[in-house]
Amino acid sequence: MAAPSLVLVIVAVSCCIGVQVKDKAPHAPFSDLHENLSTESGHRLFSLEELSSYNGQNSELPIYVAVKGVVFDVTQGKDYYGVGKPYNVFTGKDASRAIAKWSMDPKDMIPELDGLTKEEFDRLEDNFENVYMKKYPAVGYVRGYEPRPEEDNLIWSRQEL
Repeated sequence: MAAPSLVLVIVAVSCCIGVQVKDKAPHAPFSDLHENLSTESGHRLFSLEELSSYNGQNSELPIYVAVKGVVFDVTQGKDYYGVGKPYNVFTGKDASRAIAKWSMDPKDMIPELDGLTKEEFDRLEDNFENVYMKKYPAVGYVRGYEPRPEEDNLIWSRQEL
């Protein structure tokens, strides 16, 4: 008779704790939240080298920041992301690690997330969903992070029921 009680305890505990899922790529944010972002809908794939041109130095180009492999047009926020402005350090690159760590250090302006704490992952998710996804249009993906519908590409997911 203890087995059904044990199952209930396991289910209850599972509903209350976070679940970490890792993929081969450092990060890939393509969950249901991003189904409207597909390369078929005209979103562009950027190499990191191509992305580096969109840093605000050329006034004829928009200003882009990539977070979790999704490239956002932050030109409307040029008072923050423009040349000489506080967040310009994030532009023209995938700044996922720096955003997760609240770092302005150039060595953190990379997409790799290895070694981040749960708090840093949570900060990255919060900024991705509540700042970038809500405020700025997504224009593409960093090459290697484009949607792959045949795979589950989440690196970090929390289930809260």
